[in-house]
Amino acid sequence: MELPSRNRQGWFDLSRHVRREIRRRELCSVLVRPFRAVLASALRVLVLVVLLVVIFKVSFVEAFFVPSSSMTPTLRARDYILVPKFLYGLRLPLFKDVVVSWARPERGDVIVFNRPHPSADRAASQMETVVKRVIGLENDVVEIRGRAVLVNGAPLQEPYVTWSGGAGEAPYHFGPQKVPAGKVFVLGDNRDNSEDSRVWADPFVSLSKVLGKAVMVYWSSAQDSRVRTVL
Repeated sequence: MELPSRNRQGWFDLSRHVRREIRRRELCSVLVRPFRAVLASALRVLVLVVLLVVIFKVSFVEAFFVPSSSMTPTLRARDYILVPKFLYGLRLPLFKDVVVSWARPERGDVIVFNRPHPSADRAASQMETVVKRVIGLENDVVEIRGRAVLVNGAPLQEPYVTWSGGAGEAPYHFGPQKVPAGKVFVLGDNRDNSEDSRVWADPFVSLSKVLGKAVMVYWSSAQDSRVRTVL
């Protein structure tokens, strides 16, 4: 029995549509699906890399920018420094403080730490990153008389210090005060141009806020720019 011409045309149109749909799906399976698989794999790799970078930055080593001259001549303004974070303890993402501590800063260490921003309320969570030198350890008695720094009654020898005011007497007086347990007393090497434990409302830095020890300048904007260690 022969189909009417109208039915034959409809059958041909349907058959052509089915063949076109089959070819489209075959093309999709050949091109689109592998592309999606590659994209998904690349996304997983990217997430893994970002996670590793975050863990490395938080737990191992982080680079910091020195914005001021408060640590001149040891560190100059616009120096970029490397700060290993694992020297004093273990830090993990999502934790503000050290999770496990296995060492403490020693006198003379140049440390990077967090403290409340001067313009922020004490109850606020806004923090600033600061770099200073450790002068007094816990239970030390620190006193400042002009340019002389005394720790436990003995003058501290500080070959790293610079003064911009010449050889005159400096108007600095502090203490004597005992450094509380779990804290340190810090000063900048550029004593005339440093806001530090001498002037802060809370002069002591909690060890839990210490991010790490500055060990190297890996880039400097000064003319003699070079990699150098921080002593």
